[in-house]
Amino acid sequence: MARKSKYAVGIFEDGENLYVATLVREDDQVQVVNTEIYDIHELKDMDDEVTYEGGESAEELLEKEAAMQDKKQPKPEDLQLTDDDLQLTMDDDFKLDDDALSGLQQDVVSGSGQGRPEDMLLPGLKDDSFQNYPQLLYRIINRTPGSAEFAFTFQEPKIYYTNFYSDWGLDGAKLRQKVIQELSSAQSDFGVRIPDGVGIIKSAAGELITVASDVVSDFKAIASDYESQFSKHLPHIAFIESDVVSIVNLINLNYELEPEEITVIIYVGEDHSRLIFMQGNQLLHISPIVNEGTDSILVFETIYNKIMLEQDSLNLQKIDRVFTTGQAGDMGVKAYMSSMFPSETQKKVEDIQLNNLVVYDTEKFSNDNLAAFAIPIGAAWRTLEKKNEHLIDIDLTPPKLRESQKILKLGMSGWAIILVIFLLTWYFSWQISSLRHEITTKKSDITLKQQELEYLQSLDQQLTKANEKLDNFKKTYSVLDSMLSSTKNYSQFLSIISSKAKYYGGIWITDLSHKGDKGGRSVVINGYSLYRTRIPDFSESIDGTVLQLVETSEIREKTVYHFVIACTIPYKDKYAKQEIIDAEVKRRMAAKEKEKEKAENEKRILANKPKQSETTPAKQVTSVSTKQVNSAPANVAKTENKATKKVENTSPVQKRTVAASKPAGNKNAGVKIKDEQEFQAKYEQAREMFNAYNYNGAIKIFTELIDSGFNSKLLVNCYYWKGESYFGIKDYDNAIDNFKYVARGQSGKKSSAMYMIGRAYAAKGDYKTSEFYMNQVINYYPNEPLARKASDFKKKLR
Repeated sequence: MARKSKYAVGIFEDGENLYVATLVREDDQVQVVNTEIYDIHELKDMDDEVTYEGGESAEELLEKEAAMQDKKQPKPEDLQLTDDDLQLTMDDDFKLDDDALSGLQQDVVSGSGQGRPEDMLLPGLKDDSFQNYPQLLYRIINRTPGSAEFAFTFQEPKIYYTNFYSDWGLDGAKLRQKVIQELSSAQSDFGVRIPDGVGIIKSAAGELITVASDVVSDFKAIASDYESQFSKHLPHIAFIESDVVSIVNLINLNYELEPEEITVIIYVGEDHSRLIFMQGNQLLHISPIVNEGTDSILVFETIYNKIMLEQDSLNLQKIDRVFTTGQAGDMGVKAYMSSMFPSETQKKVEDIQLNNLVVYDTEKFSNDNLAAFAIPIGAAWRTLEKKNEHLIDIDLTPPKLRESQKILKLGMSGWAIILVIFLLTWYFSWQISSLRHEITTKKSDITLKQQELEYLQSLDQQLTKANEKLDNFKKTYSVLDSMLSSTKNYSQFLSIISSKAKYYGGIWITDLSHKGDKGGRSVVINGYSLYRTRIPDFSESIDGTVLQLVETSEIREKTVYHFVIACTIPYKDKYAKQEIIDAEVKRRMAAKEKEKEKAENEKRILANKPKQSETTPAKQVTSVSTKQVNSAPANVAKTENKATKKVENTSPVQKRTVAASKPAGNKNAGVKIKDEQEFQAKYEQAREMFNAYNYNGAIKIFTELIDSGFNSKLLVNCYYWKGESYFGIKDYDNAIDNFKYVARGQSGKKSSAMYMIGRAYAAKGDYKTSEFYMNQVINYYPNEPLARKASDFKKKLR
């Protein structure tokens, strides 16, 4: 039984030459049939152009190839070709006519092709040498069985690569459309048109590597020129891909790499080199093309330096394997790289081995020879392995060219299908015409229904608005109903809030909202204050309030404090009860006044009575004792009044003197501190209380730390924050004592203490002393931000 043979031709164009590799699959074996290099700029004689019949085995092709190599150089008269010489193994529709044959013979003899228009030339080949391209294709095609498929590979600049770090959550056609959109917008400034050939590869790092070309579409010009010269269509083109894809596929067809293994593929050409990084059998990174090739003496150093640079850029800890291909074997790149890499990598530096490719003629097809044709071999091999899921499958063939190659060949079944299609078309046309009337009727019904729907929608909108108003009314009614029945009670509550805000100053209420619970008594107050310390005082001055939030805000480039206070309005009879209590207090006070007046009257009566005679000693003693008793409180009161008057007449400076170097503390309040860590822990606890506005708790702990006698580096800070806490509860005298202790020292809190002393005196109403301390801060600490605050505060004093 004859073996089935499938041929594939890989063609790689590097700008100067065409590298061609022909492979054949027979059963499960892939064999190399032929490899050739064609100079694009020089058209050679086509003396060995022989047409092969489809289905010939690889051995027969090799024998014919060897026979052709033995032929002698032909004579000029042998260059006249006949129809038989140019006969292709394609369909009869592709035969050359006499005019085309004559033109071809003239082209072959003269060594030049007849023109294709200049505007149809492929970019990068727009010169006279491009005229040889169709003849070279004709030569390649004529040396290949007619059933062969062709795969073309191009390199930069016809191909360009772009990395994207996201897939935008898309896949399939949507992802491809998004990539084309991004590539077009990114290159619009350079006048590049929308790419018509795009392939997407997901790298081992999770990135998207796009292989794109917007000049491959000009490949159709080659087909047009080919058809115009030879009156033949190009054979079937399997795909068009990039050189990187061909090399990576060739590696995957011959090696099974470890998943975490980092591999570098070095491809060396005549005038350029290429570095490709892989992780396992996946593409990891494509390095920019290296403009050094076999014609450069610096190619070794340049390639190695480029590998090191890319290793740092990709943050790779090490390189596990290195494959060399292209012209690298002839140049000794392997030996050089083995000497440069670490010992564990040196063992895995090797020239690429095509272990899974069958080679019969080992003298002609050595490993170095096959490595030079790595790119076209990879492309041709992929054509024979279309169902291999481990290969990168991209196709940059222009859509129009792909569609033009779809030739429909009809047999009896094909004509039967056409007849069925015709009958179905007629049947459906009749059905469509019969249904049009019904569609028209339905349209009129739909129009009426749409009008009714619009009317109902308008009613629904009106109903919705009415329901919204009703809901608002219900909410309002609920709020009003849940409010206190006594308007006076709620008004008094609002009056209290207003008076407290006015009392503390710098506070304004922006919003007062009802929370809808607790029988309508729960209310949230939103407002702002210029001073942070006044917010807790304002909140505590109102019964049943909880300070929920204090945050910093900016209004007209000034820092203010936004606060949220939750409060509960007292029950409706609270104020009434208070009035009763007040009335009872007034009644009792009036009663006491009456009793006092009565006692004074009795005292005056007793004072006006005549003195008793000495004959009644008992009564005299009693009278004297009563007088002494009654006069004692008066003397005591008189003494107390004098003392009080003396104190009141004393000046503020005389009232308070510093008796010791430190503020007075409670000796019994001290605690034993073991070490600095324990001291700092209690200090942080006090600071947290201060920040939570628990000033009394903070004062207690700061006092314990001061009285403990432990000499800590935070001791001065304890005095300062103790003063801040006293300032918070408006005990300005104790605050001044603690701040002055800090100000007498040389700590970092000295300027802040002096500033707070000034503020404390201002709070007491002693503006002159306050201005004195503010001037001290401004004069001694002019470069600190505190000096500006002191200056601003000083302006407010005026």
